[in-house]
Amino acid sequence: LQDDSRAERGLERVLAQHANHLEVRLREDSFESPDVMKMTRKHHYYNPAIVQKAAKLANMAVAHLKHKVLIQVEEIGQFAALLPHLEFDPRFAHGAAKSDPDLRSKLPEKYWKSDPADLAEQFNNEEFPVLVGTSCIGVGTDIKVPETIINLMGGSSPVGPRVPGSAEPRAW
Repeated sequence: LQDDSRAERGLERVLAQHANHLEVRLREDSFESPDVMKMTRKHHYYNPAIVQKAAKLANMAVAHLKHKVLIQVEEIGQFAALLPHLEFDPRFAHGAAKSDPDLRSKLPEKYWKSDPADLAEQFNNEEFPVLVGTSCIGVGTDIKVPETIINLMGGSSPVGPRVPGSAEPRAW
């Protein structure tokens, strides 16, 4: 970020005002590639500034607002990048096979096994405050309690988790 302290103050102000949308503009190096996915991974999925701000937002939402937080990611590696910055013990819903080498090389063993439906039920029962998930929880999964949603997915599909009930989630 150009001015980290200004961004921090803005983040705190947005949380205090319970805004529904936050957009942070980042200045990145001049990495370019003809491969769109390489560009997306470099500038979005694995951008350290975005990863750290997303984790800070999740931490603040839980600590200060007592929110349940849903973080949507596109790739397993994004969760691995987020993990060191999250202050609350997250759960990770994914559809990767336990033997997937990408999963095994990037995550601690406790995250290798995942039952997305069970994790969604536990999250709905408020058994933990932060659920991170890939697209396996994005389509047809009823997530009932997230007051804050952080979308770190780069796709163009408008389909996302259904959040029933009267409380509107905060999508970031």
